[in-house]
Amino acid sequence: MIHSPKTPDHLDLATRYREILNGAGRILFDRCFVSELVYGPLHRGRSRITWSEALDLAESVITRVGMFVHLTAPPPVIRQRLLARDGEVASLEEVAALVTGYQRVFSTLADYTKVLTLDTTVLELPSAG
Repeated sequence: MIHSPKTPDHLDLATRYREILNGAGRILFDRCFVSELVYGPLHRGRSRITWSEALDLAESVITRVGMFVHLTAPPPVIRQRLLARDGEVASLEEVAALVTGYQRVFSTLADYTKVLTLDTTVLELPSAG
């Protein structure tokens, strides 16, 4: 399992993820280049990963017979969970923008690879299909 902390701006983010994905064994990312596609534009006005690089990395996930899992919930629920966990949280508008950003990114990736989206406010598991 790899938790990806913020990569310093001077490092090539795509290469970092490509090297990890080229490694042996099973890999589980807790956040990854997908987060850069969301947070980059919102916080810095641009992503350090291009869509071309993202799709190349998604292809590496496909080659590994992997998939993306998108856990989501309505923005007010996410905001309340973050507040309970951290004691402080961004505005509801910023949380909503992040949720929209993740929906957009995962929707685009779903055109190229497997994406399982789960609303964490729903208790039952999705049916197989």
